Formats: sequence, structure tokens, C-alpha cells
Amino acid sequence: MPNPPLSGPPPPTPGREIRDPPLPPKGFDPTTADPLLLKEFWLPSRPDPDLEPELYEHWAEMFSEPLLFVSAGSQEAPLSGSNSYCRVAGPLDTSRNWSGAYVLPHGGKRFTRVVGRWQVPNIRPGSGPNPKSLPFRCSVWIGLDGKKAWTRSMPQVGTLQTLRTDGSAEDPTLWWQWWLRHGQSAPRNITGVSVRSGDVVLCSLSVVSANEVRFHVKNKHTGYFATVAVSEPEPVHGSSAEWILERPADEGLSRGPSDPGPLFPLPDYGTITFECCAARAEGATGNQAQHRFPWRPQLIRMAQTVSNPSRSAIISIPTRHGQPAGTLQVTYR
Repeated sequence: MPNPPLSGPPPPTPGREIRDPPLPPKGFDPTTADPLLLKEFWLPSRPDPDLEPELYEHWAEMFSEPLLFVSAGSQEAPLSGSNSYCRVAGPLDTSRNWSGAYVLPHGGKRFTRVVGRWQVPNIRPGSGPNPKSLPFRCSVWIGLDGKKAWTRSMPQVGTLQTLRTDGSAEDPTLWWQWWLRHGQSAPRNITGVSVRSGDVVLCSLSVVSANEVRFHVKNKHTGYFATVAVSEPEPVHGSSAEWILERPADEGLSRGPSDPGPLFPLPDYGTITFECCAARAEGATGNQAQHRFPWRPQLIRMAQTVSNPSRSAIISIPTRHGQPAGTLQVTYR
């Protein structure tokens, strides 16, 4: 999630369009509404409970009571960069800034929807080095693309948690971003749906076309629900789907295009449990060629270089052992 330059906010991305949908009338119930009405209000379509049980479970919970449709109120946020670096290390990938899981489509298919649910963590100071006295910061998100080096963009949506340098906590936020590998792509806070530590959030990302995605978020505690539609000239390919705990980079301290800036120190976030993790894989024509994508994710652990002695230490590790299908735990170490 790249930061804007310190000299001011970046210029708008050429060709990008951000829109809020028409809000449904009071009392509107998506669980019983005609599919055409769901489409009219830009809501995700109802998955088949038999063919896509995991997606349907998330969809039904997202539209359960309490439910209050609000405008997203997207505002540019001074967040930080999602520059993935992973290498294969046996059964686990290793990354400097990602920890979680991803899945890849097969048979010529592409992902067109990804969903997940988690509880906003109550973070504490971490134990790692912090030579630049930066705030502790981590983000939790779901997204598409970004894992493959040839992809040039990555839509993502999630929550951000920060501890200031004086030890006080900032209010967590919901945010979305259509990250670009080359170009300005600042994230935006979803101000219409506030969250607090301990709240359960449900996030969904749907591909409308190669150049348009829709982000849907809900705070399960308050019932507030918002949609953002974003059009971007750089297409989404659906080459991977991710559920990630990230240690972002401070791009305000970047030294050039190849240097995203120093990573923020990772706070002690305890354990994040991603639930209702599901993705839809479709054929290139848009017809649903595979109704149910099996939950066989590749796990990513996060490592940090430490000194005395110099070594690589694992600081965040995922596991799905003993967890039901569609569930992933990521734990601070």
C-alpha cells in the first residue's frame, strides 16, 4: 500500500474512476431480493449454496442483520506499500513483508471473486529492531494478483492497524487499493464504515470486467455495509488470490523506484484467524467453468534479518493444521 510523497498527495491515476453505487431503499433484503436488484445496486451475486458453499456462507453472513447500507466515502490515505517479495523454502514461501496464504487457478481459469472474514486485532509493540523509530504497523487484507512477477496490478481490501511512536494506538481503518507495480496508486480509507479493535469484518472483492472491480465491506458488529466500484486501465488477471497479514513499507523514505522504503516494524498482533476464505475460478469467457475451488493454499511465512549473530528470523507464521476448510491462522512470533 504505497505512501504518497512527503511533498503532497500524488496526482490522480490517469484513467482511474471511483464510484459509489445507488443505495438500496430502507428495508431492502439481499437474501430474498431478485438477482436483477442485486445487480442494480452493485451487490455481489448470490452464490449457489450447493456448488459454492464457502462463498455462500460468507455472502449470507455479509447480508445478515444488522445491515445498514452506507456510502463508502473513500478518502486518500497516507499508507504504505505492498511490494511482495517471496521465495520458495520447502513447503512454505518466505517473504520480507507478507504472511498468510495464496491459491493459484489452473486449467486456464482465472479468479473473479475472493472473500474473507477476520477480527480486527488489538496490537501491541513488537520485539523486533526499529532503528528509524517508525510506528508499528500492519495490514490485513484479501486480494487478487500480485503474487506473479508479471502482473502489473493488484486490487486489495482490508484493515490497517497502527501504534504511534508514543505507544498510543490509532483508530484502525478499512481501506481499499488497486495497487500498481509501476505508477501512483495510493490507498483509500473507507470512512463510511468505521471499525474498532475486536470488530469482525467481512470483505469481498468481485471482478466485473478486466478493468473494473467492486469492493464490498461490512462491520458485523455495527451492520454498516459499503460498496466501492473502481475502474483501472491496468487490468486484473485473476492469476492468484491472497489472504495476507502484511508488514508495509514507508514509501515516504524511499530512495528510488527500486526501493519501496524501510518496512514498518511489525507489531505483536497475536493471532489473526482468516475464516470463510474462498475464491471463484472461472473460464476466460466468463462462464463458471469450475464451481468450487478446493482450499489447498500455499502458505507464506514472514522473515526478518537480525544481527548478533546475523541470521534470518521467522517473525510471523501461518498454519491451517487442524482448522476447518476455508480457515487460516497467522501468528506473531
